[in-house]
Formats: sequence, C-alpha cells, structure tokens
Amino acid sequence: MGLHNLSGRINEGLDDLVRHRNFHYIEFSDTLAYILSKTKVLTDLRSMSPVVAFQIPYNLNRRYPEQELIQMAIEEDIGIAARGLLAGVFLTEYTGVGVRTSGTSR
Repeated sequence: MGLHNLSGRINEGLDDLVRHRNFHYIEFSDTLAYILSKTKVLTDLRSMSPVVAFQIPYNLNRRYPEQELIQMAIEEDIGIAARGLLAGVFLTEYTGVGVRTSGTSR
C-alpha cells in the first residue's frame, strides 16, 4: 500500500468519525507542514470534514514554527494551538528562588 493510499484511508476514517458524531472536529498535533497541507487539500477536494486546527510546540525561547508552520496555517486558514510557551526555562535573570543568575549587580 502506497503512502498516498494510506493517507487517503486515514482521512476517510477521520471523516467517518466526524460525520457519525464521534468527534466534533479534526485537529493534528506535531505534524509536518507538508503532511498537514496535503491532508487539507485532500479533504477539500473530497468534500470531507475539514482540518480546523493543529497543535505546535512553540515557546518564547525557540520560535522556529514562525518560519514554516504559522505561515502555512495562515495561508490554509487553519487554527493554531500552541503548547509549551515557557519551555521550562526562565526568561529573566533570576532563578526560581530569587537568586540572580548573572554576576553583575544593578
């Protein structure tokens, strides 16, 4: 079975779940932009339930999704749910206990 047939069958299965009211909508998480875009095209051409959103790892420390994923979502009219905004890091010069991390003083 080729990749095209497999992705088409997955899309059909997801569409059946939405049409039978098992799910309200389709949302993807941590998916490559070209796969999401391909899925969006297939669902549009076959009049299937649309992909309405996808979840991306986005944080203030590493903002790589701005380069590809956010631009694709805007172009394809897909919502974005960001997760891990702080990425478990401190964005100030203080640690969690109030001690300065830098050796300089103000």
